[in-house]
Amino acid sequence: MTDLTILYYTDSTLPGPFAEAVRKHLAICAEKAGGIPIISVSQQPLKFGESICVGQVGRSYRNILWQIERGAVETTPQYVALCEHDVLYSPEHFALRPPAGGVVFDQNRHRALIDAAMYSLCRGGRSMQLVIADREVLLANLRAKIQRCSTDDDLHGCFEPGKGEDRLGIAPVLYEMRSAEGPGILDICNHGGNWGLRKRQTGHLAEKLAPWGTIAQLCERYHIAGKAA
Repeated sequence: MTDLTILYYTDSTLPGPFAEAVRKHLAICAEKAGGIPIISVSQQPLKFGESICVGQVGRSYRNILWQIERGAVETTPQYVALCEHDVLYSPEHFALRPPAGGVVFDQNRHRALIDAAMYSLCRGGRSMQLVIADREVLLANLRAKIQRCSTDDDLHGCFEPGKGEDRLGIAPVLYEMRSAEGPGILDICNHGGNWGLRKRQTGHLAEKLAPWGTIAQLCERYHIAGKAA
C-alpha cells in the first residue's frame, strides 16, 4: 500500500487527444512510482482512476480549490499529490514527501510555451500543480479559503497553501521548497486551454529540454495544436 494518492483535476475543456495523452503519461508515471492510485475530479464524465464528476461548474480558481477538496475527501492515504490536466510529471516527483504537518513544492520545474515555440526554464515559485501535501492539512486549508473567498479576486495572492493565511485569518501552513530527482515537471502553456489562460513569456530559453525533446516533438507526441519550432 502506498501512502500517497495522485489527485488529477480538470475543467474538462482541453482538446481530447491532448488531454488523453497527458493522462496516459500520468498513469505510466504512477505505475512506475509504485502503483500510486489516482483520483480524478472533472467537470464532465471521465474514466480515469477513481472518477468524480462535479458537473459543469465553470472555470475559476475558486472551483479549482473546490474540485481538489472534493477529491481529497475521497482518499485515505496520508499524502496527496496535486496534478493539473496540462502538466507532465516524472515518477521521481512522487517520491517527495512534505515536512510533518505541511506541504512541499517541487521546484524541479520547467515551462513549454507552445505558441511561442520555446522553452522557459522557470525554477522556483509556489504553484498548485507542484504540491505534495499532508491530506488533512490540505483539506483544512482548502476549506478555510473556500469559506472566506467568494471570488477569484479574493483569492489573489492566497490561492496556494502557504500563501495569504495571515491576511485571511486562518491557520498558517508549514511549507518547504525542494527539487525532486529526475526530469523536471513540465507545464505545457499557451495551448488555449490551461487554467490560467495565456502565460507571460518570461524566463531563460532553451532549444531542447531533456527528456521532453523539442517543441515540435512535444506537439507531435501530445497532439497539441500549437506552433512548432
